[in-house]
Amino acid sequence: MALSLRNVQGKIVYWDSAPSPVCPDSRGDPVLEISVVYGQTQVGVKVVGPLDLETTASFLSVMGDLLLEGFRDYSLDVREAQIDAAGAAALTLCKRRAGSVGATLLCVDA
Repeated sequence: MALSLRNVQGKIVYWDSAPSPVCPDSRGDPVLEISVVYGQTQVGVKVVGPLDLETTASFLSVMGDLLLEGFRDYSLDVREAQIDAAGAAALTLCKRRAGSVGATLLCVDA
């Protein structure tokens, strides 16, 4: 499934770009929503929706861009995300990438 990016009320939302008879969620409904809130010293990121094989590349792209902005403290709220094995691997990779640039990433999941 190809995802298209739209900015909706200050949130990064990935949408299905074309209907698919195989995937019932592909009717133009939001697939993954990523909200970013900038504080003075910390960036808060909230993920809503499936973090899976279909959406991890988009998630990692957004997080990579945020890490390039130079902030050092990130809070990642995944309480409203549905995370599968690919999503868990993406979270682990994201934490490693943050560490490699001297940043910290706190994952809030409960």
